Amino acid sequence: MKTILFLFHDTNMTGSSITLFRIIEKLILLNQYNIHISFASKSGPMLDLFKQYDVKIYSFDKHGMGGVFKKLLARILYFIKYPFFIYKLQPDLVYSNTLMNIGEVVLSRCVGVKILVHSHEGTKIIQKYAPLIKFEDYFVSKYITVSNYALKSLERLSNQQDNKCIVYNGINPLNQRIAIFPKTDIIQLSVIATVDRNKSQLIAIKALKDLLPSVSFPIKLNLFGKIADTKYYEELQKYIKSQNLVDCITFHGEVTNQSLMYEQTDILLITSLDETFSLTALEAMNVSVPIIASNVGGLPEVIENNVSGLLFDVGNFQELSKHIRKVIVDDLLREQFINKGHARIIEKFAIDLTSKRVSTIIDNMINSGF
Repeated sequence: MKTILFLFHDTNMTGSSITLFRIIEKLILLNQYNIHISFASKSGPMLDLFKQYDVKIYSFDKHGMGGVFKKLLARILYFIKYPFFIYKLQPDLVYSNTLMNIGEVVLSRCVGVKILVHSHEGTKIIQKYAPLIKFEDYFVSKYITVSNYALKSLERLSNQQDNKCIVYNGINPLNQRIAIFPKTDIIQLSVIATVDRNKSQLIAIKALKDLLPSVSFPIKLNLFGKIADTKYYEELQKYIKSQNLVDCITFHGEVTNQSLMYEQTDILLITSLDETFSLTALEAMNVSVPIIASNVGGLPEVIENNVSGLLFDVGNFQELSKHIRKVIVDDLLREQFINKGHARIIEKFAIDLTSKRVSTIIDNMINSGF
C-alpha cells in the first residue's frame, strides 16, 4: 500500500482545506493508500475533523506565537525538523493543498519524493509571491488547478507547461429541495467569506443601501466569516454607521456549522474581486440557495449566468442591487436557478467525480518515473 502525505497549510476552515478534506474522506473509503496528514498548526477545526478517521495525523508549530523573534524561531525549527520527518516517513508522494507550502515542497523533493500541488490561488496571489512560486516550480512534479482560470494564472509563471490538469472542487450532492421563499418575513442576504478586501463585503453593503429605498419589504444582510483584515473590518463598520445601516447588517464572525449559515440565507452574494473557484457557490447550489456573484476568475466556470445564477460586473454594486431585486420578485427565475444549480452539482461538481480524478492522478504519478 503506497504512502501519501497530505500537507495542510493551516487548520482553519478555508476552501482549499475543506476541498482536500472531502477528497481524503473518499480516498479513505477506497482503502488503497496509507494516508498521513500534516498540519502546520497544533489545533484548529480542520484538525478536529480528521480525528474520527483512522489516519495518522502530525501537527507542528510552524507559525509560532508571540513576537517576531518567537515566530521566526518557530519557523526555523520547523524547517530543520521537516526533512528528517520526511526521510523517516518515506512517503511515495507528498500532496500539498496550496502553492504556499513552498518550503515543504522544496525540501520534500530534495529528499527524493514526488510532489503534487493542488493550486487554489488566482492571479493576484500568484503575482504577489511570483519569485517564490517560480522557484518552487522547479521542484513540483505535477499541479492540480481548481479551474481554467487558476490554470492560466499559474501557467504565466511556470516553466513546465505539460504537468498541469484541472480538477474542479466537489461536494456531496444532496436530495433536491425546492426552497420556500421567503423563508421568513425578512429577506436574508448573506456573504459567506473571510472578511478582507478581496472578498469585498463593501460591495454587498452598498448594494443593500441602494436597494432599500425601492422595496417595501424588510431586508437583512448577514456577513459570515473570520475577520482577516482588522483595518478593513473597521472601515466597513464606519461606513455602516455613517449610512444608518446598523439595524439591517449583522457580522456573525466565523461559523463552522454550514447548516446554520444557509438556514439564514435566502440569496447568497459572492462579491469577490478575484476568485479561483468558490466552494461557497457549490454549497449554496447544493442546498437550493440562489446565487449572485462577481463575473470574475473561475466563478463563470461554476455559475452559468442566467441559467444557474446571476453574474455582475466586479465592483458594480448598482448592478448587484438590480439582480437582488430580480431574484426576489421573479419566482420562476428563482426556481430555475435552484433546479439548474442542483443539476449542475450532480453533473459536474459531485465529490465522487473529483476524488476519482485525483485518485487516478495519484496512481499515475506513483507508478511512473519523475
